[in-house]
Amino acid sequence: MHYDLLRPQIEKIVTKKPHQFEDPRLIQPDYEDISTCVLDSPEFYLVFHSIEKLLEANYYRNYHRIYNNPSYLHDLPKDQKLALIFTFKQPKKLKPKQDCEVTSIAWHPLYKYLIGVGYGKMHLEKNARGMFCIWNIKNPSYPERMYNFKHPVTSFSFCKVYPYAVALTFYNGQMMIINILARKLINMCDNTNFMKDYMQITHITWFKGEEGDYYPVTSSKSGDMYKFKVDNFLYPDLLLDLPRKYGETKGIEQCMRIFSGDENAKPLKIGISTFTQHPKNYLLYLVGTDDGYVHICSKWFSMKDTDVFAAHEGPITSIEFHHETDKLFLTSGNDYYVRVWAYLIYTPLMCFTTKKEIVRYAKWASFNIMQIVAMGEIYLDIWDIRRINNSVPITTYENTERSNNLIFNVSPFGPHVLLGDEKGDVHLLIYNYTKYEPPFKMQILARALRNHVKCRDPDLWRQVEQLIPEFKVKNVKDDPIDILEESDE
Repeated sequence: MHYDLLRPQIEKIVTKKPHQFEDPRLIQPDYEDISTCVLDSPEFYLVFHSIEKLLEANYYRNYHRIYNNPSYLHDLPKDQKLALIFTFKQPKKLKPKQDCEVTSIAWHPLYKYLIGVGYGKMHLEKNARGMFCIWNIKNPSYPERMYNFKHPVTSFSFCKVYPYAVALTFYNGQMMIINILARKLINMCDNTNFMKDYMQITHITWFKGEEGDYYPVTSSKSGDMYKFKVDNFLYPDLLLDLPRKYGETKGIEQCMRIFSGDENAKPLKIGISTFTQHPKNYLLYLVGTDDGYVHICSKWFSMKDTDVFAAHEGPITSIEFHHETDKLFLTSGNDYYVRVWAYLIYTPLMCFTTKKEIVRYAKWASFNIMQIVAMGEIYLDIWDIRRINNSVPITTYENTERSNNLIFNVSPFGPHVLLGDEKGDVHLLIYNYTKYEPPFKMQILARALRNHVKCRDPDLWRQVEQLIPEFKVKNVKDDPIDILEESDE
């Protein structure tokens, strides 16, 4: 192994052209240059990381056991259910002045030990660079793949159909698809021939077509959405050109609109902050904008939406449908609230708020259909919709380094949460709970929502029952669902 590694580097140095006044027989190889070439060679890094993986596997053996089975958490206090396993530190290959923030996180959809992390710095930073890494939970010390870019990475997305491909978007409006099987950057296709130096791209995801095919869709600060045909180049096709909404709309009452000044002085278009596709009707998708509106759009209409309602004060940070039903979804915004909505009913069913922090992101918990995970600037909260008191989360994790949280994601494989902050660190958290899959999931979900909605607005609950027939629960004193709820807690 050492002979094969050193021989080509030594031959490269010895065969250099000698100076015209020097005797070639007296030339000795420069061992400092030899060591530098060896240390910089990809063969050395391959051997080094292989040995490192073996050493890391022994050191993190107990952490891997906890990752696969949360019941091994013994020293955790009873009132604390979120525990930190370990932290993925930002690779030090970049210079200290070029430290990046974590801008996006996602698990690989087919392998629970691989995660992708996008890095960038867009706040008051000149000549900021970007980076994308593939981390292996079995080796938290160094990423499996690391790709550097000239511009900050704003978002990325995996695809189940193409497990080796990752779609990346950048601050300058560029988008590319790379192959993560290769250690060196391989740009499979990009949109530089069509949309170079365009507006900042805010979000990307893969949409599923009616024929079962997948294609990437992006949104930008200019209020446009594009879908791309994947070929040798990424051919953009305008999906939505969203104008600013004027006048009265459905939804919540926005107090800031009263003091916002002259409506005619505002820009004609508003930026799109996030969007998501309908889980069953692939022609529909929901779009959240910077002015707090949610637009229900169709692929057949690129210049207008089919419906719109006000969901928050200020930019909407996340939209996500429930995992068990396509009739429920949540939204979060900069007005400190997480709201639960029924599809096509424009009155919120539930609202969650605490600590007066901007809710930067929120998702349904994949490990429990009754729980919601929300992230503020310093705190990460988990809510249970079965609780009547909406101002108290069931558990809270505080960033011990007091650095601002920027993004998080929930694992589809278990009770794990990835939390990224402004220092470029990614914290792997585990939720300590008793694994229990209750039967009658829809009935338990209906009972939890009914306890919040029916006592406050009976007419609203009747609309929900008409929209979701599975939510019709009979009023029986000895309801077996109560027993299931107690056992699930």
